[in-house]
Amino acid sequence: MYVLVAIFILIVTIMTSSKILSAEQRDLGIYKTLGFSSASLRYTFSLRFAIISLLGGFVGTVLATVFTDSLVGSMMKLMGISNFSSSPGFLGAVLPMAVVTMLFTVFGWLSAEKIRKVPLTVLTAE
Repeated sequence: MYVLVAIFILIVTIMTSSKILSAEQRDLGIYKTLGFSSASLRYTFSLRFAIISLLGGFVGTVLATVFTDSLVGSMMKLMGISNFSSSPGFLGAVLPMAVVTMLFTVFGWLSAEKIRKVPLTVLTAE
């Protein structure tokens, strides 16, 4: 299941980052002329993915903790299983969130390779 999640995250990150990078070409050129290195711009770009995925993972984990037993229990009752309870431990709840956050961060950093190719002449082109 983690392989499918990793493939999905890779596709989403590539699609999203290409749109973000094309929209921010001018800003990246400005940052480069101010002295920011491509590596630091790549780290800040991947940090955005990390923050958003961490926030989404936290909200998803809280919602799953609150609603999983009632929703899955009602579905299982329809199939004849009358008693369902899940009680994942701390590691079982936090590990998926950590893996998803790490994957978004790494794929965001890898897709930010295009930042190195942003020429400083992008400012004079407009």
